[in-house]
Amino acid sequence: MCGCVSQKLSLSLLTIVVTSLQLLAVYVLPLARVLDTVRPTGTDWLVVILCSVVPILIVEATKAVGRLKSAPIGGRSLEAN
Repeated sequence: MCGCVSQKLSLSLLTIVVTSLQLLAVYVLPLARVLDTVRPTGTDWLVVILCSVVPILIVEATKAVGRLKSAPIGGRSLEAN
């Protein structure tokens, strides 16, 4: 159990660090000049949000369909032959 907590903490910290570096590359002007980056527009943020949310929705819908298929109906599963 201790290894699982450690792994979750490591992944959380890695996510924070990577996200911070990406934001710094865009919003800190000297760094943005060196890296030749520009600030995202409203449309850019909309695309980012949609591209982040759509895969989550697809995975959750797939899991829900899987649960429905394996749920017993009248004592039998839909997958039972």
